[in-house]
Amino acid sequence: MCEDFIFNFYCLQYANRVGVSKTPYYHYRLNFASTTHKPNLNMVDKCVDTCRLLEDEFRRFGYNEDAIDYAHGFSIDFLRSYLKNICLSAMPLKSKLQWIKSQSRYTYFKSVYKNYNWRMLPLKHKLHFLSFYHGHALVLYLMITSLEKIRYILCLMLKRDKYRFGNKKNHRL
Repeated sequence: MCEDFIFNFYCLQYANRVGVSKTPYYHYRLNFASTTHKPNLNMVDKCVDTCRLLEDEFRRFGYNEDAIDYAHGFSIDFLRSYLKNICLSAMPLKSKLQWIKSQSRYTYFKSVYKNYNWRMLPLKHKLHFLSFYHGHALVLYLMITSLEKIRYILCLMLKRDKYRFGNKKNHRL
């Protein structure tokens, strides 16, 4: 995880030119049996290592502090995604809560808390980050799992309405 991010960064640093195409060359398939969706308890280690490397490289290549902010924001996005992965996994609840608390002790996230403008995050993301940072593992777990259940119910309702009303583009709920 994150290796492609570093690879792309270096490619862009050393490329003479970069082209852009609107043509998709690969299609990402969501496969819930893939390793991406299985808890790997050292993924946050990898994310923190990646973000530290990015910060060092941003400084080495002469980027300003906005780039460091980018690394901090990336760490929060990745963390939120992976916390969701852990919370929704089949791990026992006690193990999940212990793992979350152990991850909140990273000094890197203390730096993010202190230096990144997390206050501008959307409310849900801000609450997730603050719960994580302050070690409120159960609160974080309940927020993530509750939101997932609400999302699931809404999807069922939308599918039901789509079936009832057909595929009309102008249909209002």
